[in-house]
Amino acid sequence: MALLDLDHFKRLNDLHGHEVGDRALRHFAQVLEGCARASDVLVRWGGEEFLWVCPNTPLSEAGSLFARLQTGLREAPLELRGGPVQITVSAGFSVFPLGGPAPEDWALTLRVADAALYRAKRAGRDRWEGMAGAEAAEEAPLDRPAWADTSVDTLEAMGLLQETRPGA
Repeated sequence: MALLDLDHFKRLNDLHGHEVGDRALRHFAQVLEGCARASDVLVRWGGEEFLWVCPNTPLSEAGSLFARLQTGLREAPLELRGGPVQITVSAGFSVFPLGGPAPEDWALTLRVADAALYRAKRAGRDRWEGMAGAEAAEEAPLDRPAWADTSVDTLEAMGLLQETRPGA
């Protein structure tokens, strides 16, 4: 599962107006749909965020999925009267279930993907980060109810999540 967020969307809205911002969202959705597979599910999650659910896909394929999206966006910039505008996106990937004896907890998986998305933004945008359950989760499953509200950073520090970086 991936949470995608258009980079610098507020700047695009402020510079070109909300009508162009709306066109940018529709344009991005078309490019994303062209990159998705028949089994994938695409949802506008809110604002300029999209959810991309990729069933039966390991986290190891996140890089190739994201590269396909980046290529699609580069090859099809948003065409405006003043010339083309390049749209970039950042992504946070997670897997469902998170691994080990973790529960099938969609909310936790989304929270992990969201944390990975923010890491991608902090690392420079137009990139992806991913997180999955760590091997340590085998001994300390992520299904403890008390962990439902535990921060992703804390779960990672406890050895229950591990980060996956592009090129790793």
